[in-house]
Amino acid sequence: SMMMMSSKKNSGSAAFVRTTTRTRVPAISNPQESVVRDVMKSMDDIEEPSSETGEKISNLEAVVLDYSLGYTEQLLKINQFFKSNPLELASRCGEVIAQFSSVLAIWKYEDAMDIPLEKRTRAGKLRDVVAKLGPVFVKLAQTLSTRPDIIGEEAADALMTLQQDVKQFDSEVAFQTIREELINRGSLRFVKDIAGADPETSLYSEFNEKPIAAASIGQVYEARLHDAQKTKVAVKVQRPGMVRRIALDCTVIRLLLTWLEESGANGSEDLPFIIDEVGAGIFRELDYTLEARNAKAFKRSLNFLPYVKITRSWDNLTSTRVLTREFISGRPIKQLSLDEQRQMVRLGVECSSPHS
Repeated sequence: SMMMMSSKKNSGSAAFVRTTTRTRVPAISNPQESVVRDVMKSMDDIEEPSSETGEKISNLEAVVLDYSLGYTEQLLKINQFFKSNPLELASRCGEVIAQFSSVLAIWKYEDAMDIPLEKRTRAGKLRDVVAKLGPVFVKLAQTLSTRPDIIGEEAADALMTLQQDVKQFDSEVAFQTIREELINRGSLRFVKDIAGADPETSLYSEFNEKPIAAASIGQVYEARLHDAQKTKVAVKVQRPGMVRRIALDCTVIRLLLTWLEESGANGSEDLPFIIDEVGAGIFRELDYTLEARNAKAFKRSLNFLPYVKITRSWDNLTSTRVLTREFISGRPIKQLSLDEQRQMVRLGVECSSPHS
């Protein structure tokens, strides 16, 4: 079971307790300085994980991608890592607090001025801020959009339509990731190129150098295999630095929650568990081999439905940060006709019905 970071409101079952080691809070010069300092001091309520060797956490990726650990234990180790990098943590805390402070200011102003709902700008501002802060905040906001009892009807409605406008990252960086993951570390001894005519020396027969889609964690390229059919595939490449960024943001959110609880501002018992579910879920999204294995298991579970297509993946062209899957063209559900949407609903009902 997941446990809360704050020890003050959940004594007895709390996962974190006060330690004697004090975190050195670096100097910060912005309007939210006192809040940042209070949030950073919450790190002193977090117990460092016990270690027989006393070894410092130096490999952040190994911790984040170690799914044998529970999420609480991962956060403990990640917190220990960022305790040795307090300036990075304080800077991100300050950025997050400043962004949400700007939303709060508009929210209060439009309330005080009794601005009509149709003329309010705060919902758009909230969406923009969440999208700007990145994937952890986007996924948390999307989850909270189903909980108006926690964040209120207006905020929930605003976040229901949240979409992240993600910029593409440099394809040269993506190609370097592919080389590192599939060529330099792989078992394909004679492969030297990403694309080429010779299957002995190249990964793909064709590779489009321009991405066809970009998302918060990775972006997708179109390519073709070396098989007789020249199978069209989608190659997803993870953005650089995502493990550190997501680990940092999960730590920031948990520290902010601790501060909210200690200040009496958090009135929901469900919020810590929602945050932990989102954090654990996004950690699992960072390992593309796990995604490939889950897709295979999902396909096996739906073999009795011949009209359901689960795309195939290729293990020799998949790693932690690169995923090669069969390419399928489709349309977003909002582009379907009303009759097609009704058909999708019927198929969904059939998929969810119990089968022997």
